[in-house]
Amino acid sequence: MNTNVVDSVNNKYRYFEKLKLLLSQIQNDNGQQMATSLICFYLAPPGTNIEADAIRFDLNYLGLPYATFSYTDFTLQQLYDKGYRIFIGLNPSTLFLSFIPFFQSHPDTYGISTTASSSDPAIINRPVTNMYRLTPSVNNVVPYLCDFIANGPSATAVGTGTQFLRYNLFQQDGDNFSINLCQNLLSKLTTTPYLYLTGAIYNINNTTDIDNALTASNAKTSSTGITVMTFTTTSLRNYFYNAISTGNSGYYIENVTATPPPIASSLAGNYYFSAFNPVFERNVEDLVSDVGINNTSFFLFDSLNMANSLAYTNSLTSGVIGSYGYLYFNATGDRTYYNYTISSFDGSDWSIDRQYLVTNETPSQLLRGSPL
Repeated sequence: MNTNVVDSVNNKYRYFEKLKLLLSQIQNDNGQQMATSLICFYLAPPGTNIEADAIRFDLNYLGLPYATFSYTDFTLQQLYDKGYRIFIGLNPSTLFLSFIPFFQSHPDTYGISTTASSSDPAIINRPVTNMYRLTPSVNNVVPYLCDFIANGPSATAVGTGTQFLRYNLFQQDGDNFSINLCQNLLSKLTTTPYLYLTGAIYNINNTTDIDNALTASNAKTSSTGITVMTFTTTSLRNYFYNAISTGNSGYYIENVTATPPPIASSLAGNYYFSAFNPVFERNVEDLVSDVGINNTSFFLFDSLNMANSLAYTNSLTSGVIGSYGYLYFNATGDRTYYNYTISSFDGSDWSIDRQYLVTNETPSQLLRGSPL
């Protein structure tokens, strides 16, 4: 590995303090090259997923020599045969689920997903100890989204004394994450104390479905309704953004990735983005200031820090530090967070509208280590 590249980046991004320490433990060139020969990124094809595109952009910007592969070009087995053992990406949740048999039959490998967050029981209770998720399951999201839908933004977005009265759940057909989130939301919103709300799920398979759903739900014209968009396909998301960018008085919120979307300034005050957002954003803030929030993978640093620790020590038990503090995981390999935030778009930037406490556990009560 080119340590000069790492050293130059380390001057600005404190994440690399830990990475540099790990590299310094390997004294010869062959050892320094070991991590990059074991670690690769397994991503959606370019132009199809915001998170994958951000990862590629950031790796290139930072000059980090890790290989990237599209899952449409290579299978995990083919990359395993090339010598790779640690795979980062593994998104979306539908693919993460399909990869479980591979990691179950290859115990000498590790999978690190940056954004797969479905609460499908088959994922939550996966029978492996070598697959990690850096984004918590969507079932942790549902109570907070329901609260936001019921009470509206904490600012004056929906008018004085007015709350949202209707919800529209835009669900992407065939997508594990999207279906899971929308079904869980509907189940919660049809119980007390949300019975005064009305709403429906709209199944989206193509751009025509988006147009029809926007019309049928009156999403663009209702100032007391909010639409929850959960598309994971870039083309559908971009079409949705364009469709609502003009002639709109409705309100929208999305919970799809950790990367806020690039949307039109005309949606200022009407568009919200929700994500797990711990209080320590040391390196992420630096990267955002350099390349912009839409080009920033929020979990790149943490995934690389994990991967290098696993490559050199086969363990996380030494206390791996990521952008948000220590990397804590529960017994299933899912990361544990402390905060969930909903941010609003002011026309040029995102700011936190409200923040929820997710867990009361102290760090000493959380499990840390690998394998779990």
